[in-house]
Amino acid sequence: QLHVHHKYYEYGLKPWEYPDEAYITLCLWCHEKEELYRKSIKNLLKEIFKLDIHSEVVAEILLNIVWTESIKRGL
Repeated sequence: QLHVHHKYYEYGLKPWEYPDEAYITLCLWCHEKEELYRKSIKNLLKEIFKLDIHSEVVAEILLNIVWTESIKRGL
């Protein structure tokens, strides 16, 4: 079973209002994995922003997360 996955979301856009480049087709397992990844990052960001740390530190943390995850995911 194939699923359409949004690579990104923009506030105010409906799911069908994105350009074609914003979508990828994934199998059910891969789609669930991507959604779990996105939720994990979102929860991590919430925790980071609860800390009162400088924005440069946050940026460095995010870069490290994205770099590490992209290696794990083979991107």
